[in-house]
Amino acid sequence: MGRRREEASILISERLNIPFDVILKSLESYEFETDVNDEDIHKLTETLGINLNQSMMNSFINKK
Repeated sequence: MGRRREEASILISERLNIPFDVILKSLESYEFETDVNDEDIHKLTETLGINLNQSMMNSFINKK
């Protein structure tokens, strides 16, 4: 499962232009039961995008 997580992290990192290690850490609790395909990557990218946007908003709120 570690290899699938790394594969997904590489693809997502390239699409979002975010460091690989950040994405890999984000996917620590995600269970990959099969090989990663484009549909999985699309779903994960959307999920991570939402989480990253919320995280960014929280950091701006906390700075004020």
